[in-house]
Order: sequence, then C-alpha cells, then structure tokens
Amino acid sequence: MGCYYLGGEEILRAWGYADEEHCRHNAVRDGSGWHPPQHGCPDVELIRDGQAAVVGLAVRAPNGEWVRA
Repeated sequence: MGCYYLGGEEILRAWGYADEEHCRHNAVRDGSGWHPPQHGCPDVELIRDGQAAVVGLAVRAPNGEWVRA
C-alpha cells in the first residue's frame, strides 16, 4: 500500500499487488474523511505556482470533486 501525504495530511492511499503495473484500488481523503475505495489508479493533477515548482496536488474523489492539498 502506498500512503501519500501533503502538508502533513494523508490524502491518498493506493494499493494492489507488487507484480501489477498499476494500482488495483485507491481511496481519497478530504476534510470530511475517507471516500469509498475505487478501482484502478487515482486521477491526480499537480498544482504549480505558474513556474515549474509544484505547490500542491489535486486528486479526484469518487463523486467527481477534486480534493486539493
């Protein structure tokens, strides 16, 4: 299982088997708690400061909303 943190907050978990190329499941956490696990890899976008620096991360929750951290 991969647990992903940003700014000290866990926002994403992704898991599967070591021999698989991609995630089998993922779960996204926002201010109200964990969303139900979904099949496959999560949709993730990097948030940049207008230059090349990454300043945040957005992960799509099962309801279609983007969780930003």
